[in-house]
Amino acid sequence: MAETPGARGIAEAGPQALIDAYWFDGAGGATPMTWDELDLPRDGPSFPWIHLQRDVDDTREFLVNRSGLPRLVCDAMTASESRPRTTAFDEGIMVDLRGVNLNPGADSEDMVSLRMWCDGKGLISVRRRRLMAVDDIREAIKRNQAPKTPAGLMIMLADGLTNRMGTVITDLDDMVDDLEDKVVEAQS
Repeated sequence: MAETPGARGIAEAGPQALIDAYWFDGAGGATPMTWDELDLPRDGPSFPWIHLQRDVDDTREFLVNRSGLPRLVCDAMTASESRPRTTAFDEGIMVDLRGVNLNPGADSEDMVSLRMWCDGKGLISVRRRRLMAVDDIREAIKRNQAPKTPAGLMIMLADGLTNRMGTVITDLDDMVDDLEDKVVEAQS
């Protein structure tokens, strides 16, 4: 399923690994980056966000050879199977979250995964399927209301995933209540 282009739109010659890449200014603004700009130095209040497609070879190559991430993190970010977790390292934190699949034609019970690495100097995230939470970031960028820190970006992505679960959980809760009522009626 195609994702709304972010940085990919300006980096068409780049590999399919890159979904979005932005350089956040720390004051609410962000500028798209191309594949070739992902290695820029990280200093001051500005920071990068690099959002990659997990199941593309260039993603693993970037993580292992260009990102500076610990090898264990690279392996976890690109593993075919994972579970929700948070793991702290000396260099940063890795978070693997799940959200409901709200893509058109998808079953909401088929969860989507977002894996993130935050080292205080930037955020790298990977996904296999489209995430609506990423659209929230793009909209915030358009309004000059982008997160001001890598941790703020991570929180906004996590909130985008969890906030969308509310409706699905409420619907499931209503279905369980209906089934419970039917069972009670049948026993009467």
